[in-house]
Amino acid sequence: MALRAHRGFAQGRAVTVAARPVVGIEPSASAATRLPPFGRDVQAAVAAGGKPNVYLFATRDAWESARRRRDRHGAASAMLLPPGETAHSYRWPLIPGGVFIVANGMPRKVAFELARAVVSYGTPLAVATFGNDELLIMEQQRAKAAG
Repeated sequence: MALRAHRGFAQGRAVTVAARPVVGIEPSASAATRLPPFGRDVQAAVAAGGKPNVYLFATRDAWESARRRRDRHGAASAMLLPPGETAHSYRWPLIPGGVFIVANGMPRKVAFELARAVVSYGTPLAVATFGNDELLIMEQQRAKAAG
């Protein structure tokens, strides 16, 4: 699997989010085995045939934000990266429709590593807000058709 990062747009201005493609990211044999907080609910919804609209919070108030979203939109609508944890601490559930990462106020590195980890576990698209309303988009690179 290969990944690529895109140019994004934040408040009407173009923002370069990555200078080069990220290639060959695969979960390793030593990859984490635990799901992130609320990840079981998301995984169960997908297994039941649902297509949850998932927000992944990675902010200082991630617990509060995730609980608020779950209260308003259902148990499978939010996950979080707890403050102080790294993206590679978890096995991220595959979310077929993609995930929206909320990392406002956090450094680009946090958003980039989280998007890369989520997509490396099979989610086809991760869109992240970070920093001061900047945008990062990462997707699985589609295989070229033979011919």
